[in-house]
Amino acid sequence: MIFETISEKFGISGKMQSCEPITQGHINRTYLVKMEDGKGYILQHINSQVLRNPHAIMQNIVNVTEYLQKQDFPLQIPHFYQTTTGEYLFENWRIMDKIQGITLTNSDNLKAVYSMGYAFGAFHQGLSEFPVTELSDTFPDFHNTRLRFANLWKAVEQDNFGRASLIAEELQQLHEYENPACLLVEGLKMKKFPMRILHGDMKCSNILFNSQTFEPIAVIDLDTLMAGTILTDYGDAVRSLMGAKLNIAKYQAFEKGYLESAKFLTKNETEYLIPSAFCMTIELATRYAEDYLNGDIYFHADSLKRLRELLSFAGEFAVF
Repeated sequence: MIFETISEKFGISGKMQSCEPITQGHINRTYLVKMEDGKGYILQHINSQVLRNPHAIMQNIVNVTEYLQKQDFPLQIPHFYQTTTGEYLFENWRIMDKIQGITLTNSDNLKAVYSMGYAFGAFHQGLSEFPVTELSDTFPDFHNTRLRFANLWKAVEQDNFGRASLIAEELQQLHEYENPACLLVEGLKMKKFPMRILHGDMKCSNILFNSQTFEPIAVIDLDTLMAGTILTDYGDAVRSLMGAKLNIAKYQAFEKGYLESAKFLTKNETEYLIPSAFCMTIELATRYAEDYLNGDIYFHADSLKRLRELLSFAGEFAVF
């Protein structure tokens, strides 16, 4: 069995009861392993075609989790095992302890939404003084909104699939939104916002909840750790939480939870919490528009539909 072979490399002993695939994620191969003694592990193979520097990604995770363990951090922290030779990966396989809890793809339960905000706020709070220079840049320019627009206009100019005229109205909207959408990246460049550690994928499914109370238990999936303005994390979380329709009650629950635990925010950061959702929505819209123009090579057939949904949502948030 896979686990029995890999676990030996990590110095883990015991008899396995079951090894079942976890199908929720789309990038890595993940398995839930249950042992006869009741212990549980997560076995995961990192997809290096997507996460191109697994060792740097893993070292970032180790640096951050070890740092959080030294803080007064209110949530459980993922624990990864080392191999018998002191590495955290063996042929891109890794093992961590299973943390009990449930995940939610999304939720209209305002308690869960509040808990999501609180958990991510606590994560940012715990890392608010982490030295960003100790983090490897594994996703360069990921939230460089100005560069995202430059790539889009290049795709429009090339128009390899003859689709630019089919989304002329959407492209005009994006043109009008470009400068407002670049407020975060420009503000970071002008040092209006401090450089901080980001989770990089702040969505509901990356929180473990208590199945009865919906209290937060842990922040998970740390592969996308990066440095930048926390406003990109916040805005992307709101965008993800809303889907395609602004829900003020959900926004208020998320914001309340976040601000209860995130006590480090500067005046500028606080003022840009709401605009950040608009910025991140448009940034993602540029990626869908570019993908549509390039033949749906990344997001596949959903590109045009999602582009229009995001533009509609951004319009709602622009007047919120």
